[in-house]
Amino acid sequence: MELLKTLKLPQYQRNNTSNPVLQRRVKLAAGISEQIQLAQNPNYKSVNVRAVADDNGGIRAVGVAKRVLRWWCMSTDGTVQLTVRYGSRVLELAKGMDAVELSSVDELVPVLEQFKAAAELGEMDDMVAAQLAKTKRVNTQKQY
Repeated sequence: MELLKTLKLPQYQRNNTSNPVLQRRVKLAAGISEQIQLAQNPNYKSVNVRAVADDNGGIRAVGVAKRVLRWWCMSTDGTVQLTVRYGSRVLELAKGMDAVELSSVDELVPVLEQFKAAAELGEMDDMVAAQLAKTKRVNTQKQY
């Protein structure tokens, strides 16, 4: 074949290495994307696809709505405090500071988009790694 003679044909090597830092970036960016959609539409619910057996024993895919919790809260004076979470943990944005104060809800989407861009560029990798390095609370009850 003339086509095969014109192409470079190397040995296929599968990439078995999964980069955990890259996976964390993707997870954080996906969470921020959900928050952007929730800020734009308060009734937004994420949909997970699950395999469910029907009455005949066949398996079919069903979309199940997942509740998305807000990462921000509004105070009585109209200001908004926004936290960034990785899973259920709040990321520490600066030493001892874990929230961003916004003057109104209108600033929420642009700030979340900036956080998403920073997460995709890897600027928040150190924050996520520091949060994951903290140990979880262990049951400290004394054994008698």
